[in-house]
Amino acid sequence: MGWGRAHKTAVLKWYEEKSRDPEGIARLLTKYKARQVATYDGKKGRWSHRVIFRLAHPSPSDDLMKLVVAFVLNGFEEAKNLASKTSGNNERVTKFLTYIEGTTKAMKCTDEDEMVELIHKYKLEREHVPTQMLNSKSVFEAIIKNMKPEAKIRSIGMISAKGFCGEKSEIEKEIIETLTDAKILHDARVHPLKVLSALLRYKNGRSSNGETKWTVNKKVVEALNKAFLSFDKYLHPTKKSLLLAVNVSDRMKVPCEGCPAVKCHQVAAAMMMMTVQTEPKCKIFGFSEGLSPIYLAKTDSLSQIIEKMNSLQGGQADSAIPMMWAKEKKEKIEVFIVYTDNMRTGGQTQPSTALKDYRKEMNMPEAKLVVVTMASNKYAEADPEETDYGAMNIVGFDANAAVLIANFIA
Repeated sequence: MGWGRAHKTAVLKWYEEKSRDPEGIARLLTKYKARQVATYDGKKGRWSHRVIFRLAHPSPSDDLMKLVVAFVLNGFEEAKNLASKTSGNNERVTKFLTYIEGTTKAMKCTDEDEMVELIHKYKLEREHVPTQMLNSKSVFEAIIKNMKPEAKIRSIGMISAKGFCGEKSEIEKEIIETLTDAKILHDARVHPLKVLSALLRYKNGRSSNGETKWTVNKKVVEALNKAFLSFDKYLHPTKKSLLLAVNVSDRMKVPCEGCPAVKCHQVAAAMMMMTVQTEPKCKIFGFSEGLSPIYLAKTDSLSQIIEKMNSLQGGQADSAIPMMWAKEKKEKIEVFIVYTDNMRTGGQTQPSTALKDYRKEMNMPEAKLVVVTMASNKYAEADPEETDYGAMNIVGFDANAAVLIANFIA
């Protein structure tokens, strides 16, 4: 089944905008050849540029876009032949073909020295290099200089497992320089949770499934710690009155869906840490059957925050308690954020019902609620009865969810 006209137009316009940078679109086409994505019915589908173009039926008038289509559908030789017939000395076309030619040579290359030259000349990345060449230390030393900060952070374990991140190595130096430059991380929009996830996974010395193991480099661990703690100056306050409530039961000490290297209570502690450093009007509580304040200082480390959480008594957690407490105490709260492992509502007040009661009692119809169920396997709505644009439920958690919450609050 094909796409509608508006869908086709939007997709092709995206490619046309990317083609303003000839090397950029060449990198996009060769680095991200295909991706597996979830569909609306929960199934997984694999999409490639070729599939997209076959559905969109592009008929571009621009010389470069003609080559883009030819390359995607028929390969490099077809694009080169088309350029020789129609494009003349078009500078954009030349840049595009030059980069594509570099990636084509790289995929056929079997010599380490030649591969290093190609990586430096064309600024190639890991995806452009044949798998067997990735076992070469000199090749990886060249690649890592072209990797984006987030890709470097995500790949630290894999690089260490290959034995390339030893003390005083070039790769160790490159990784530490990136991690200890807060501006680089900020400009690349690397979220603190991604750094925390990498830190906790790397410290374990093995992958989540235990199949890949590595020797932990202490200097890299120190750099990851520093990177995680360096984000406070780049976090922007919402300036709203917040109440952040965290489930303190032992059920929180399980892996977080969407961020399996980190446990639910560690994610909650990290969010408390970032909130207290950023928000001037924030109340922080631990909850189970009751609600207890957690007094945090801006200088508290993640381990200190976790200790304060562990000092509170756990039990059967009730996610509606924060709103019920604020209603009883007549506290003016603009946004409630609840972090828990899963939603348990048997015999308990629904969080959405507690929010409505709070809004009515306090005459605050704009009060918002975010419920984060970090270990939930089923969808549990913040408001199961009707649409409430001031209430949001998040199942699982990762850095994208943290950004989503910030946007929702704003």
